[in-house]
Amino acid sequence: MNPKMNEKVTNIAQFVVLLIFGILLMIPFIWMVSVGFDRTANITLPFPPRLIPEEVASFNYKIVFENGRLVQSYLNSAIVTISSVLLQVFASLLAATPFPRVPLSIKNYFFYLCYVH
Repeated sequence: MNPKMNEKVTNIAQFVVLLIFGILLMIPFIWMVSVGFDRTANITLPFPPRLIPEEVASFNYKIVFENGRLVQSYLNSAIVTISSVLLQVFASLLAATPFPRVPLSIKNYFFYLCYVH
């Protein structure tokens, strides 16, 4: 095979493998939405599992939006996420401050310590 054809076959094989893994990674999210539309799924999960519910109902989503805690839950998640990111950035800045002052011979050792931990 010529190099151009070999590259084309390699690209197609990579695409197929990535497509399969992409579909496999999407299955839990599709399942989550499917179970959300199934009215009886919160009682017992059907066996054998089915992707499309027998009767589609937005009952579960209506409960979530009528409950009123959805906004509070998102606000709590945002507060936790923002505070943890800010603390991590602050800790990283404190850890990186001495690097310019460290002699070159042991600088790699300190970089290694920071990356491992």
